[in-house]
Amino acid sequence: MFVLSVLIVAGYIYYAGKQHQQAAINFWGEQYQPDAISTQIDWGFIGNWVIPRGGPIISPGIAGVCPNTPLPVVPLKIGPDGRGYVLCGIGSEAVSTSFDVNDIQDEEIRNTLKTMFEEEFEKTVKGDKWTLKN
Repeated sequence: MFVLSVLIVAGYIYYAGKQHQQAAINFWGEQYQPDAISTQIDWGFIGNWVIPRGGPIISPGIAGVCPNTPLPVVPLKIGPDGRGYVLCGIGSEAVSTSFDVNDIQDEEIRNTLKTMFEEEFEKTVKGDKWTLKN
């Protein structure tokens, strides 16, 4: 009975991980790069199944979003409006949430993200775009 319980839990985690990877691929859209994965962080047995790969990720604590997520990192993308978006939740329950780059406490991380966003949009993200609220 114990072995069956372990197999059921492992199957559920594997299934949730596959759902979350697909949700992240849909979330990243054109920013998804499955072949660009050059390094892999070992997140542990369960984390390696659930944390998506192929696009940018960020700590929800740094972005100030997803306070209830059990994951140490969440998928990150730059929206067409120049804002940062993260995928909160797991699997089919995941939702896209925007965040204001200026709300990031750490100045170095804030400036790095702004630079990344500017490079992604060929320096078109300027001025009021950084302060838009959802």
